[in-house]
Order: sequence, then C-alpha cells, then structure tokens
Amino acid sequence: MKDITIIGGGPGGYVAAIRAAQLGMKVCLIEKNKLGGTCLNKGCIPTKVLLKSASLYEQIKKASEFGIEAKEVEINIEKVIERKDRIVSQLVNGIEYLMHKNQIEVVKGEGCIKDRNTVVVKTTGQEIETQNIIIATGSLNVVPNIPGITSKNVLFSEDALNLRTKPSSIVIIGGGVIGIEFAAYFSAMGTKVTIIEAMNNILPNMDIEISTIIREIMQKKNIEIHNGSYVREIKDNGVIFENNGERVFIESEAVLCAIGRVPYGIDILNNNIVLNFNKKAINTNEKMETNIQNIYCIGDANGKSMLAHTAMKEGITAVDNIAGENKKMEYDNIPSIVFASPEIASVGLTEEQCKEGGINYKVGRFSYNMNGKALSEGEEGLIKVITDTEYGEILGVHIIGNHAADLIMEGCIAKTNELTTDEIIRTVHPHPTVSEAFEEAVLNTLNIGLHS
Repeated sequence: MKDITIIGGGPGGYVAAIRAAQLGMKVCLIEKNKLGGTCLNKGCIPTKVLLKSASLYEQIKKASEFGIEAKEVEINIEKVIERKDRIVSQLVNGIEYLMHKNQIEVVKGEGCIKDRNTVVVKTTGQEIETQNIIIATGSLNVVPNIPGITSKNVLFSEDALNLRTKPSSIVIIGGGVIGIEFAAYFSAMGTKVTIIEAMNNILPNMDIEISTIIREIMQKKNIEIHNGSYVREIKDNGVIFENNGERVFIESEAVLCAIGRVPYGIDILNNNIVLNFNKKAINTNEKMETNIQNIYCIGDANGKSMLAHTAMKEGITAVDNIAGENKKMEYDNIPSIVFASPEIASVGLTEEQCKEGGINYKVGRFSYNMNGKALSEGEEGLIKVITDTEYGEILGVHIIGNHAADLIMEGCIAKTNELTTDEIIRTVHPHPTVSEAFEEAVLNTLNIGLHS
C-alpha cells in the first residue's frame, strides 16, 4: 500500500511527490500526459520561450538606439518553435529524472478515485491501494458559448504555441494574463493584434494604475483594445463584437480564445466518493483537506489561486499535514506576474482594495526613467508601493517594467514578514540596479525620496 497517491503530475503534483519522498513515504504519481502538466508543456514555460524570442527580435530592431546597426533582421518561426520544444523536453526529462532519483512510482494513465483508499487507472484497470490521496488534476480552457467557436480559424493557447506561420492579424478574446501575454508575443512578431475584453480594464485583477499604463504602452505598439465589449459571433474571416449596444465587425485571419481556465476534477470521482464543490472547484480548507479526511486537493483543481507557484506550495502543505504537521496555506502574499512587454508583477493589496476595505494607506511611486540601470537598458516602467499609514507596513507592491518578475520578490518577502518602510530603508540596495527604484518608492511613501 502506498502512503500517498497523487493524481496529476503538474507543478503541484510532482512537487508534492518529491516532498513526500523526502519524508520517507511510498508515493505513486499518476499522470495521463507528460510530467510537468499544463504549466510546463502548454503554458508557463513555452510561452516564456516564445516571448523571449519575440522580445529579442524587438530589441534587435531597436539596436540603432544603442549605437548598433543591425540590418535585414528576420525571425524564423520554425526555429523559434523548435527551441521551445527542445526546452520543454529538457525540463520534462528533468522531472522524470527527479521521480526516478526519489524512487517515486510514476504510472501513465488517467486516475479515478474508486473509494477513499483506492485509485483506479482507467486505461489499464490497475488499482492502487493508498492511505492518502492528493488531487492535482489542474484545469481546462474555458470554451465560451459563442457561435462559430469551433471554426477552423479559432485557436486556444496550445494551438497558438505551435503556430509555425505568423498570422497577419489576430483577435484575442480576453484581456487577462493569457490574452495579454499572447498579445505581446504576436505584436512583437509583426501580427496586427486586437484585444476584446468584457471588463472595463485589461488585467482587471491588477492595480488599475498599472493596468492603465500597460494599456497605453500596448496602444503605442498599435495593439487595438476594446474594453466593455463582448464577442457575439466568430466568422471565418473575423469576429462580430458588441460595445454599448453597437455591433462591430473586425476582419482577422485568426482568433485566439483566451478567456481563462476552469478547475478540472469532477470527472475523476467514482459515485462512491462525494466531495464538496464550489461550482467546478473542489472545496478545501487551509490544510488542503477536502471534506473526506484523507483526500486532499491542490492547484488549479481547488480554484483558490490558479498559479503554478501556488500549486507547489499547496502540494508541500498537503504532504506536511499528511506527515502529521499542522501547516496552513496562506494566500495573501502570493505574487502575480504577467510576462507582457514590459513585465508586470504584483503582491498584496491594490489601491482599490485599500479603498474598499477602508484602510488608511500611503502610496510611493518611482519611475524607471529616474533609475540609471533602467535608463541604460532603454526600459520604461514604474514601481508602486502601498503602505499602512500608522505603522508603515508594506501592504502592496506593484511593478511594471523590465525585471518586474524578479523585483517582486522583495515585495513578497516584505509582505510575508510584515516589514515596514523603516526596515526596507535600512537595507542597502546595490548600485546601479533597478532594485534601487524599490527603495526610492518606499522613501516616497514618506515624502523623503532622494532621486524623485
């Protein structure tokens, strides 16, 4: 009998398996496709590879601004895709090695929970007896009920990742993280991009000031953005969308559906198992326990925070609790990152949330155009820090600009450890780095900025 059987080998599942093995448990990991899940094979990693190629292409075209003449620059999409596939394959092989190294049994197939101590592999009928079960089945693309959604010109993220020819134009349905990242990629490649978003702002969960800045930057790159708009029909040569009661047709070679993802888990349950759901998400407590004591759920399947790094921490939390510890998952300090051009990253409260919660706060900002390292790299951006008025505790950090995905860690550490402005100011920030802009933003919450 296994100590833990994990259904799903994505970031949450395989990390949970490694953690369990480290604690001396006998582990079985069931995965129906490739290890690494959606993130590694169809999401986080492949999109970053494509975005790196696109960003480099953009930079080379601007090389004359840096005193470099680079003429007749071309991009070979076939080689871009080949590089993406090679990197993904290398990382998948790395996870396979880690499973072998940690003596984790990996079973190929689709797992189904027969009862609280038995998991069945549907394809082979193999039954695995287990003391505990962790559901880590991830999520699926949302497929909206739009006439024409099955048209041959409609793409989902996996299709877009494997395009070997550049569409002349593309309409992206959805202005969330997935839509914005693909907009950055296709625009850099020379495709005419139009974004149609139902909410009043793109990246609606981000601080509005930051989402407004990225909107302006994208519009400067000739990306057309329609907020408060709804796609009503998809044609072979474009889409019909509605805004303020008016219907408009946009001609486009391709349409990318990037509305988001929905938790996947209900299909792995036998009739003998009744878990509590919130719509399609499996309910869990802070220990990652479901309503059945020895069954846990992590990652996108529980719908709490559909991010790979959240799934990893949830996996560790679940395993530690199975091992007898009393660990609770905290969701207040999880960073969000958008790999647009430029990058966007945030952690903690937005200004809007502070206002809604009646929190007294201060805001400090510092622009990249006053930072030597950012200027030398030709980058634009902003760091925004929100602090508590009474104690100066860091409440939220929002960054747009190069290195945002890495710089946000200072905000994460500050939030997790409830650091104040005084503690950030006492920390020496190296020069010349973009990290100095974080310190300056903190100083500006106190109106004592040095370089503002």
